[in-house]
Amino acid sequence: MCTRKILADFPIGSVSFTNLVLANANSHTRTRCAQAEMKNIPKLYDLSLEEINEPLILELIKLISEKREFVITPLNILGISGFPIANQTVLLNNKAKTKKIKRILMELKYKGIIEQRKSKQDYRGIKETAYNLIKKNNQNKSIEQLENDYWKESSEFPTDLVERCYRYRKINISKLTNEQIRLLISQNIGIEYLIGIVLKKLEQNILTECDFYEGDLLIAVSGLPTEYWNENKTEFWAFKNLVERNSELIKTELGEKKFDRINEIIKASAQQRV
Repeated sequence: MCTRKILADFPIGSVSFTNLVLANANSHTRTRCAQAEMKNIPKLYDLSLEEINEPLILELIKLISEKREFVITPLNILGISGFPIANQTVLLNNKAKTKKIKRILMELKYKGIIEQRKSKQDYRGIKETAYNLIKKNNQNKSIEQLENDYWKESSEFPTDLVERCYRYRKINISKLTNEQIRLLISQNIGIEYLIGIVLKKLEQNILTECDFYEGDLLIAVSGLPTEYWNENKTEFWAFKNLVERNSELIKTELGEKKFDRINEIIKASAQQRV
């Protein structure tokens, strides 16, 4: 039924008439905003699989996130770009695109650009891993700020280790040294905020040295509990691949025993994931 016919049923000047006019105006405003929002967004439906890449997906995420709160999932990305995700046949015929976007999102998480939400996103029974775009100022915050968990200051700490952990939790993440990061990781403190930074450092140099010996950062990461790796699949496979790619170097510099110990931990975590 057209708007003109609906409005004709109410006397001009009445409350109902005014409300309908306002509702109609709001509807048109939302439509225009949605059209404007879509204007600069890449149309993934028209692109080939090869044309869908990480810079493109990241550009799309940033464009939408600048305008409104956006829960990042493969289907949401497809939908916001004009992809007819309500059409199951179209979705099935484009599974390769969905899988590629999923891989790209995992890579963006590994790079510390997006972070995984605690709960999955449900779209018509399809449950997807969901992400948020990490705000740039996260790197300028301390672990205690990000965790919103402030330890009470003590006039006398039980050990030097506890005191250092207390102090390091107050330092902005971007200003933490390699040794400070190694110690926090080894004590299972702030792992979710530090793991991306650590994996980048290990990718640049698998034998990154802190205050003790060459490769001590690698050893600290390998000591993370299996429970952590089980809950963080992206980071686990990234770490596993790093170790595999650098296996000969690790054996040469750290020795067979340390390499075997790292490999045993990885195998144990992999088996529990099966």
